[in-house]
Amino acid sequence: MKLDPAEFGRLREALLSTDVAAFARHMSDLQFHRPGGAGEAQALAEGLGLARPGTRELTETGWFVADACREYVFWLERDRRLPFADHLPGLVAEAIDGRSVLEIGSGSGINLMSMAMSGRAAEVVGLEPVEAYRQMGAILAEAEGLGPILAEPGAAEQLPFEDARFDTVLCVSAHQYFDVAPALAQIARVLRPGGQMVVIGGTLGSFSRLCSGWLLGQNGLSGAKSYVVTVANTLGYMTLGRRILVRPSKWTTAYPVYPSRGSMRRLIAAAGLVPAAETPSVGTETCFRARKPGG
Repeated sequence: MKLDPAEFGRLREALLSTDVAAFARHMSDLQFHRPGGAGEAQALAEGLGLARPGTRELTETGWFVADACREYVFWLERDRRLPFADHLPGLVAEAIDGRSVLEIGSGSGINLMSMAMSGRAAEVVGLEPVEAYRQMGAILAEAEGLGPILAEPGAAEQLPFEDARFDTVLCVSAHQYFDVAPALAQIARVLRPGGQMVVIGGTLGSFSRLCSGWLLGQNGLSGAKSYVVTVANTLGYMTLGRRILVRPSKWTTAYPVYPSRGSMRRLIAAAGLVPAAETPSVGTETCFRARKPGG
């Protein structure tokens, strides 16, 4: 999914000339189906083709824009800080300060902007396969008064970087969409000896606890089906190394997997990395750290 040049130009011009935070909150409300009135933000969303006229229903393009806006709203709510800054402050100093950092699955570049604004990293590079997210990231960075944020196209399973390129590889709330085993092998390849990987995301236990009641209770049969498919794919990945219930989909996030802590540790070790002894919690997610031998 990508915005064509004309769409991108219109969206950029509109967002840079409005209250981007208020617009982002409105788009996030539309994505979460929260009630609201018809104001300037709604008129702008309709005028840009992001919401269908006279409704609060997002178009396909609108969904991607709203998803980026949701990330931006959460970022503003945590004072433009990295999502693990409060839970693991020492991790910022150890993994980011003075380091060359790659974030895989950087989305609309929110974490890249945090690192760029702090000036603590020596280099910050993102990798994001969905062009619409990279385009939104460029607009949001400009709205924040930042220079261009470097986010490359590409997939975690085949990183477009040379061997031993980065001191730190970071992945936040994204590994569930990867083919985890080859992605970890690629991470090991691009890390410098002594470099470290930081993966923060959900596990099967946390997914089940958080989502079972919500999916079954509020989303009816479609929610129950989604929940069952995700659990089945996760168990399949943990035992067979692959998702077992997959059909073609245009959505890159259609079939997530949430390997258990033990499975993640085994996959990390199989990639040639040395897992850290502890797997601390970051809110409802888990932080997996590992180092590349040598250095």
